Amino acid sequence: MISRRTGLAAAAVAGLAATAVVLSTRGPAEVPPALAATLATQVTPIVEQQLSADWSGDRMGCATRVFGLDPAGARTPADVRVAYVWAQCSTIGTGIDSGLALPTAVHLVPAPTVETPEDGSYGADIERIFPSRVRDLAYGDEKPDLTPAVAARVAVLT
Repeated sequence: MISRRTGLAAAAVAGLAATAVVLSTRGPAEVPPALAATLATQVTPIVEQQLSADWSGDRMGCATRVFGLDPAGARTPADVRVAYVWAQCSTIGTGIDSGLALPTAVHLVPAPTVETPEDGSYGADIERIFPSRVRDLAYGDEKPDLTPAVAARVAVLT
């Protein structure tokens, strides 16, 4: 009986150790899914308005995926000062299918503003706009394909 208890205790400790390893290897840019979804709903219209004005002058429908926050430990939308997102957009009603996909910093306070890297200084802008903990995600080696979400958003907006 003692050996069975010892075995169960050892298994429990091993399980906790495995859980600790999994938790400790989570990326610092990971955002809780519920918070990411809430923020995406909040920042998408901000991104659409700003990128429509800045990039094409045409109305855009966008989808966003949150990949980082400032402060990094924010757990509620009210705690977030900046949401780092991938924005993928498509023009609406132009007859020409035109779009873009780029990393974007959405500053929520004091008033909403959007910051994106420029073509001519893309790398330098990534370094300036995005903190080191999310910079690799901003460079886009694994950028999300938001095409279905963009199509759904454009359908809602038209």
